[in-house]
Parts: sequence; C-alpha cells; structure tokens
Amino acid sequence: MNKKYPELTVGAFILSKKGKLLLVVSPKWGYLYSIPGGHIRYGESVFDAVVREAREEVGVKVKPVRVIAFQEVCYPDHFYDKERHFIFVDVLCKALSNDVYVDGQEIHGYIWIDPQKALRLPLEKYTRRLILHYLRRRRGVNPIFFAAASRPKQQTQE
Repeated sequence: MNKKYPELTVGAFILSKKGKLLLVVSPKWGYLYSIPGGHIRYGESVFDAVVREAREEVGVKVKPVRVIAFQEVCYPDHFYDKERHFIFVDVLCKALSNDVYVDGQEIHGYIWIDPQKALRLPLEKYTRRLILHYLRRRRGVNPIFFAAASRPKQQTQE
C-alpha cells in the first residue's frame, strides 16, 4: 500500500541588508517567481533546514529571524506535480551574502527586489500571499496560518 502524507517544507523569505527580497524562478513552479525552499529532513530543526536549503538552492548564507507564516497547500496549481500536499513553514531570514548561485536546473533565475514592487511580477500564488502578509505585518511577531481548501473526495460506486 502506497500511503501519501503531507510534506513538511521550509520557505526562505530572504531579505538583504537593504530590504530587498530574493525571489527565484523555478521550473517546478511553472517558471513563476517564488521563494527558495525545500523539505525538512528527519531530525532537522526548521531553522537548520532553512539555512541548508538557502545554501543548497541559491548559495546564500542566511540567518533565520522568525517564522512568519505556515501555509497548507493541497494540489498546488502551478507545481509540476499536482498530487502533492505541502505544509510550508515560511521563515524570515537575513541575507549574510548577496551572491546568488543559479544551477540552471532547480533554479533558472533570480531577482533582489523591494517586496512591494515584487507584487508586479508573475508570482506563484503562495508567494504572493506571503509577501502581502509580510507587507501588512512587517513588525508583527505572530505567524499566521493559511489553511488549504480541500479538494472534494471522489464518490465511489457501490
């Protein structure tokens, strides 16, 4: 039996010293702008995972500040595999370097941009929601939870 479970992942909401947000272009997300991130490994803390993912995906050293949002995403529209269920733990991070590495496979491009101006870009919708939340509550310390709308279960024939 092949059981499916939600996948626990981190998103790195990386800000430069000048307040610019790092957005990346990934084929996994339909070549839309999104934030770097990935799976949390068993036994790894959220902050350790976000540091590792930022380094692995874009080569940026970061210092995690705080969790800013939890997002539940079922059957993501723009993800290459629509049959997924993610729990995103989005972490505000300070960039300790601005040098970005693009591998041409997972990441095809990037931009450092003012978060307000980022809203004019073609963003993946969960990144758009996260940026809007950040802009409304920049100084807020309480993270928000965005629950997913469930897809209706298929009716079985008896």
